[in-house]
Order: sequence, then structure tokens, then C-alpha cells
Amino acid sequence: MFWNEGRAVKRYQTLKEGEGAVVSVSDEQVDPANQGRLVHLSARADTDETLTDATFAVSQTALRLKRMVEMYQWKEHRETRTVKQTGGGEKKETSYSYSRVWSASVISSSGFKRRNGHENPTDMPFGSKTLNASNVMLGAFVLSPALVREIDNWVPVTIDASTAIPAALGSQGMIHGNGYYRGQDPGNPAIGDVRITFNAVYPGPVSLIAAQQGKSFAPYTTAAGGSISLLQPGIHSAADMFKTAHFHNRLITWGIRAGGLLLMFIGLASLLKPLSVFADVIPFFGNLVEAGTSLIAFVLAFFFGLMVMGVAWIFYRPVLGLSLMGGGVALVAWVIWRRKARQKALSALAPPPMQPAPAAQPPGPPQGSTPPPPPTSPPPPSAAPPAE
Repeated sequence: MFWNEGRAVKRYQTLKEGEGAVVSVSDEQVDPANQGRLVHLSARADTDETLTDATFAVSQTALRLKRMVEMYQWKEHRETRTVKQTGGGEKKETSYSYSRVWSASVISSSGFKRRNGHENPTDMPFGSKTLNASNVMLGAFVLSPALVREIDNWVPVTIDASTAIPAALGSQGMIHGNGYYRGQDPGNPAIGDVRITFNAVYPGPVSLIAAQQGKSFAPYTTAAGGSISLLQPGIHSAADMFKTAHFHNRLITWGIRAGGLLLMFIGLASLLKPLSVFADVIPFFGNLVEAGTSLIAFVLAFFFGLMVMGVAWIFYRPVLGLSLMGGGVALVAWVIWRRKARQKALSALAPPPMQPAPAAQPPGPPQGSTPPPPPTSPPPPSAAPPAE
């Protein structure tokens, strides 16, 4: 995650530098004055070369030609679930199911749980293959093989119904759909059946941003330490191409960030897992502990991830990183201050506490009257006369 933040900053600085240095040039002639400069041009990528797949006798005047081979095979699906046991502990139960799919590579059945009735062929009868034209012109310029490989607007090649079936397919070969098929019935394929299709990239408009190097192009090295070599099919301005490059940079950056946070969450959840296992002595309590530890792992992963990204920004872009951290601290301080100020204001508006009412006094005599004399104590009882 730390590396990703540095990569994102470096790529951003590289693209910004390129935006200020790029010049648009004509494709009609090569200007030696632009040697080594970052140039942009849009022109037709063209070739007079014919690409031929000799195995299947497919020929196209194209920039690229690709053969795709798929074989019908068994695929194993595993589903594992965790069952909690009374008294603590867990047990994993795995169930297996099988389906038939088209695959461009061999699916080994040697590791299947149930091999009987689910055997796959051990190799592909034909391999996939891509052919690229060696002489591709972009106006007066020549595209390097690396740039040709970046042109990827593939179009399906349709095999003509009158074409002879290639000998390599044998007696079960036929034309089906846009390509060839080897098997008994394309509508009901059997394990081991093969289908072959072809795609091509035909001559057409291409937009390019790279360093002019003689009559060709090379990656442009910037002062930030990155390189620029952008190619897109179609007619695009330099501004639009850089905008797309910035979008791809953000997409990669956030993808790695999300992946890093997910891995961090999985690691922390694994560290906290023993707590829920110990609590499984009482299954319901174990479920509650597991939910709690998952929440804790999520919060910790989010916190540590932000810390790593924050430190990386300080390392790679100190001024901006410190400014962001200062803004964050200021925001936290402001929230705390506002909360205290609100509590103080509420305290000032609250009514004073109620005082206890005085005890009720007995009513006194009417005003102007003589108060009654205080009650006299009764005389003590007289002593009894002594007995004679």
C-alpha cells in the first residue's frame, strides 16, 4: 500500500509533465526538429502485409491475427462451509460438483475428488496463437512491434462456408459459426470437442503520444522518473488521451488500495479468530464474539490502512501530506470545540434546580389578640397516706 501511493504520485507527476510538454505533429512527414520530443498524432495505421495461419489456411491483410482454441472439459467446483461443534471448535465440510465448460487451457482432472466419469484430455490438440504484422505505418512513421501489440480493437473473422476443411481437423472437422469445430454435434458437445475462432485487427485510425525517435517512436522519459507511451485506437486529442491516462491511474490506485485493505482485514480477522473459537463452547455466544471480532478487524484495517496511506503521502509529497494531516487535526479539534461549546450553551439555557419547599408552620393567633397562656403541667399525684 505504501508503494502504491508512491506509484500513483509518480504517475500523476509524469502525466502532468507530459501534458505541458506534448506537441501535436503532422503524420505526412517526419520533422527532424521534433527528435526526442513528446509528440501526439492521429493517423491511419496501415500495412500491406498478409498474415496467414498456415495450420488452418486463414489469411487476412491485417495488423494482427489471433487464433483462439477452446476445448470442452469437466470443471470441478468446491464449496466449503464451517460447522460449529457443541463444546467448542469447528469442522469444515466440503462438497464437490462438476460441470462441463469451454476452456482455452487444459483443466487437469488428476486432482479431482471424483475422477471416475470426469476425465479430461491431457493436452490441447491445437494451441492459441497471435500473429503481428512487422511493417505497420502510421502516416510517414513506422510503428514498433511493441506499439503494434497495443492495438487491440479485435474484430471476429468469419470463415467462408465454401472454404475447404483443414486436414488438421480430421474427419470430424466442420465449419460452425464464425470458425471451425471438431466433434460429432456442435449442438450437443462432448468432452474433448474443440472449437477454433479467429479475430483480427484491421488497418484503421490510431492516436499516439510518445517520443519521436527517427521515423519511429519510443517511451518518453520525464523528470519525475516515469515514462509516457500512450496508444488508443481511433481519433483522440492529446487532452483526451491524458484524461484517459489519469482515469486509469486512479482506477489502478483505488484497486490496489481496496485490495490492500481487504488483505489487511483478512489478516486481522485471522489473528482474532481464536477468540470466537474459544467462545464456541456456547454456540450462540461464539457467533456474537465472531461478529464482534469481525467488526474490530474491519475498524483496525481501515485505521491502519489510512495511517499507511497518510505516512506515504507525507513521504512522497510532504507539503500536501502535512497539509492534509494538519487539516485533519484541525477538523477533529473543531469538532471537539463545537461539542464542548454546545454542551456549555445547553447548560446555560437549562432552568435552575428546584429548591425544596419550607416545612408548613401551624397557624398563629389572629393579629391583636392575646396569646393563650402556655399549658401548665398537671400537678404530681399526692403521696398515699402511710398505713397504720
